[in-house]
Amino acid sequence: MRRLFWLSILLCPLFLMADDTTVEHIIETKHEYTIEEDAFIEVENMVGTLTIEPSENSKVQLASSFHAFSPEEARSTELAGKLRLDVVESPKKLTVRAEFPVEQHSLYYYPLAGGAKKQFSKGRTRMNYRGKEITFFSEPTPAAVYLFCDISIKVPQGMRMKVRNEVGIIHVKGFDGDLNCETSVAGQNIENGKGKVIAISGSGDVSITVFSGQAACYTASGKVNCRKMYGASELIVQTGSGPALFEGCILKELNIETGSGVIEVGKSKIDSMRTSTGSGKVSLDDCEVNNELKIETGSGSVKMKGDFSELQKMSVETGSGRIEFVSTPFPELQFDLFSAKGIKVQVPQLKAPRGTIHSFSGSIVEKPAGKAMIRSGSGQIRLATKDEG
Repeated sequence: MRRLFWLSILLCPLFLMADDTTVEHIIETKHEYTIEEDAFIEVENMVGTLTIEPSENSKVQLASSFHAFSPEEARSTELAGKLRLDVVESPKKLTVRAEFPVEQHSLYYYPLAGGAKKQFSKGRTRMNYRGKEITFFSEPTPAAVYLFCDISIKVPQGMRMKVRNEVGIIHVKGFDGDLNCETSVAGQNIENGKGKVIAISGSGDVSITVFSGQAACYTASGKVNCRKMYGASELIVQTGSGPALFEGCILKELNIETGSGVIEVGKSKIDSMRTSTGSGKVSLDDCEVNNELKIETGSGSVKMKGDFSELQKMSVETGSGRIEFVSTPFPELQFDLFSAKGIKVQVPQLKAPRGTIHSFSGSIVEKPAGKAMIRSGSGQIRLATKDEG
């Protein structure tokens, strides 16, 4: 069954003075839907915010608010009336789409907050939306309409969902299920959830806080920030130029790729970790890695500090940066080190020649548990059991 919200359910028009010269017209709608436990939910919005939260009962609770701004009250009313929410429902699937008047208007103004403004190149961004070229501006522009839709959807646990918000933030709180989130411009905030999540952003930041399960984050130029990910979590992160930051995580696997962004991991316990960055530095502080550690960077420095005593395999390589490995206790691996600038070994059990050395092999035990290869093209390498200073 297809329902157009602006025709079939309660509409609550509001008029507000947004400032001294602008009148805001708001149309709010609310509705509930009953779907089966294994149903699929799909939500699409062009510009505005999209919020996902747990349902208060076994039904899907959907709310929307259309916002239109204009110096004239009649004009803001007219603009708001051009927006509608198109809902198609069946027991197995619920589809929600915000329909914008793209046939009549191709220029839109939307004020992203804070650092998100930087995601508009020279104050604007263009995209193809349903076959139409649409331009968004971060500052008021005479020809652009100020029109957006905020969507809030509350879902029962165990749902499968796919949501897409072209311009505007996605907020996810307490979700339990299988979720795929996409944004073109602006970020995503995901917190207090479990299950499986895929977060894709063209140029926005992605933040995941307190999550258990499988997660994958992809952003072309934004930052990825993950904190307190627990359980047998598997995390994949890819960024083009933004940093990847992790704090207080317990993960089975962590795979990170950045084009030029830094990678920082703090106070985390990880079974297997693989990282790669084109030119950014890599830092592990107060971390425990128990099985495999692989780090590659084109020209950045690498610093590893924590408990790596249970490692079975390690490979660290940089083209020109310094590498520092500090572990207490020290792992029972066969270390093979290579550096054109020099190697410093500060591990009592390892006997290293005095003076400047450019290669070194050794282990603290007669029968090593595995191999560790550390190589720097032009940076110094340091092995130690405690930090300097």
